Amino acid sequence: MFYSKIFAKFFFIILISLTVFCCQSPNNRKYEKLINGEWILVDSPFNKDSLAPPVEFPNRKVGISFLNDSVFENKLGYFTDSYKYREFLLGTKTKYKIEDDNLKILNLENNSWSSLKICALNADTLILKNGDKLDKFVKLNYSISPEIIFDKIIVSSAGWGSNDISIDNQGNIFFSEPYRNTHNGLFTSKIPESEYLEFEMNFKKADIDSLKENYIASCNDCGTITVTFIKDNKIVKTIITDRLKKEGFPL
Repeated sequence: MFYSKIFAKFFFIILISLTVFCCQSPNNRKYEKLINGEWILVDSPFNKDSLAPPVEFPNRKVGISFLNDSVFENKLGYFTDSYKYREFLLGTKTKYKIEDDNLKILNLENNSWSSLKICALNADTLILKNGDKLDKFVKLNYSISPEIIFDKIIVSSAGWGSNDISIDNQGNIFFSEPYRNTHNGLFTSKIPESEYLEFEMNFKKADIDSLKENYIASCNDCGTITVTFIKDNKIVKTIITDRLKKEGFPL
């Protein structure tokens, strides 16, 4: 009797799983397999004059990811509306689903689903239609080195928003922000190893060794951002991004 109940429950779970799988159209299953991975928006040959990212993406070139467990990541994140010159990060990951030829993404800012038509999708190209605009994404592929690239990273910014943050391979975080927060000052925290490994992997994908030591941002009100990598208590590389200085704008 006991084993019969276990078998019946197991059979029911398998039946439900098969039902869900079979109810998906072959197109859906094909899209879900092809769309997994990381993508970046590129200039589109289809509609250059009106090219713009989809509505849930900030109006700039962006990186996005589709993960195996129906998780979508907008690398630039979702924020609350500005309040007294503050924006609060809601996160970078949300849910997505594919229904026929439509890609639906849950917008964390208003908790509603945005729908984009999938015009084309293959192993390296994704074209989405947003209104009358076509946006072309290409899939990113990486050659990841197993070598440990740093023990600690320090990110400092100066200018419009000044703060400092460091994270080490033990998951220890130190954050200092003198203003523009609900609470200002020096704070400490700790993250699990899984989050640190994900953080480290993102920097490995950037291929730090190939990056220049100095970059110029095109905006006039951008601050200076310094990223420093430390290994064995020594600085192995520092990357500085400064704003473009134009006549008439204060330094």
